[in-house]
Amino acid sequence: MEEKKLGLLAGEGEIPLFFLKKFPSPETVVVGIKGITSPSISSLTSRLFWVGLTELTKCIDIFRKEGVKRVLLLGKFKKEYAYQNLSLGEGMRKFLDSLKDRRDSSFFYTFQAWLEKENIEVESIIHFLSPWLAREGVLTTSSPSPEEWEDIEFGLGIAQELARLDIGQTVVVKEKACLALEAIEGTNETIRRGAKYGGEGVVVVKVARPWQDERFDVPVVGEETIELMGRLRARVLALEAKKVLLVGENPLKLANERGISIVGINTPEREVKNG
Repeated sequence: MEEKKLGLLAGEGEIPLFFLKKFPSPETVVVGIKGITSPSISSLTSRLFWVGLTELTKCIDIFRKEGVKRVLLLGKFKKEYAYQNLSLGEGMRKFLDSLKDRRDSSFFYTFQAWLEKENIEVESIIHFLSPWLAREGVLTTSSPSPEEWEDIEFGLGIAQELARLDIGQTVVVKEKACLALEAIEGTNETIRRGAKYGGEGVVVVKVARPWQDERFDVPVVGEETIELMGRLRARVLALEAKKVLLVGENPLKLANERGISIVGINTPEREVKNG
């Protein structure tokens, strides 16, 4: 049976570039978003189309015309743009008006429904990238101190509740004080804010939502985040094991060089209850 042609809708960040480096194919149809997707993606694919943020729904037309039947959604699609005074195309306005609310899950499930109307499936990210899920245990040469382990446990409970409410997935703590909670701004801005208040030595905890959908809801940490933590002298990055992707050329080597401990935390099954 002939494999269905794959499309990639590339958002912001490292993960779309990482995917194309690991799974190069001249058949993959890539749609980038002007001003959001890294321009360097053009060196990784020969089938690249660009759309403006205000005409995002045009990507569905592109996939249909190119014969795409499977799509991966990779990268950050910043919701804050939806609140800016943009001149939206008719398709994008209809899309936003169809949302029941503006949480991440609403964006993605509504977009999935639009794709399904064109007989286009949304592929599981984990189907391709499972080898890069954070393993359980200490992943770097340095381990957290006893005090930092206490901060990890403290931050973990907060992060899980934040994720359960579909608000964010990252918290920054120090000495059992919560310094920053992720909302619409993303992981790196949350870390910057936490370090602003906590100074060096902060602990960053990132988890998945309890109802994580592997088609578009897999949290990612890349080398850009590790570099940022190094500049801010953050000490520990704790990731929910087997739930968070850790990607880049060699993120653990980079963490070792920056004096950062990375650990994968195994968490008990959580109650799935949408707040």
